[in-house]
Amino acid sequence: MEAAERPQRIEREVMEAAGRLRRNNIEAMEVVKRLQRIKREVGDTTKRNERKVRDAVERLQRNERECREAVEWLQIKEREARDAAERLRRIDGEAKEAAGLL
Repeated sequence: MEAAERPQRIEREVMEAAGRLRRNNIEAMEVVKRLQRIKREVGDTTKRNERKVRDAVERLQRNERECREAVEWLQIKEREARDAAERLRRIDGEAKEAAGLL
């Protein structure tokens, strides 16, 4: 009797194993899809972050250039102010000298 049931038991075990294999295969495919989605999202995030860093570097370089230009402009104005103060001292001295002659 047991020998007659053996092929049926083997067939049932094979069918159960095939069912488990199909379920595992489906789960594996879902995992692969999730991993691909995550990889794509990470790639998109990386590209966005790289773009943000590039934009920030460009802003910093532009700010640095504007600061250098502002410093140069201030140095020019400082020289002009010193020159103007020197001219005023000279004019003041000439005025005092002229007043002393009167």
